[in-house]
Amino acid sequence: MSPPRQWTRDAALDALRRASVDGVAPPARQWTTGGADHPSRKVVASLFGSFSAACAQAGVEPAAEAASKRRRDRRAAKASGETLPPQEKPVSPRQRERIEQRRAQMQEDVASGRLKVARLSADELRRYERREAALA
Repeated sequence: MSPPRQWTRDAALDALRRASVDGVAPPARQWTTGGADHPSRKVVASLFGSFSAACAQAGVEPAAEAASKRRRDRRAAKASGETLPPQEKPVSPRQRERIEQRRAQMQEDVASGRLKVARLSADELRRYERREAALA
């Protein structure tokens, strides 16, 4: 078994930036234990004082603040009578990769004749278009 990795401030900031989706850091609870690709929440706090301070240094928004801001914006929009679009969860790099793999496999199956393209319902088409827009 190899010794645990010694994380530097720069390496921790790089890991935080890589794990961020659309400028929002992952929730600190996802970093309870460290891994090869990121330090634990405790290590981040020891290097920067807090997870939020590390996010500020990395130039990303902490997930809790982003969620709070989204809730506040939605409440304000609802109070003013605006029609709100459905909430979409951000697509992580891993989810994006899986979607791309499934899309490629489906295209291959359609081209080879193993899969016949069926008509999509209006709801299915809207969901598909929203996912496609999130990938763009």
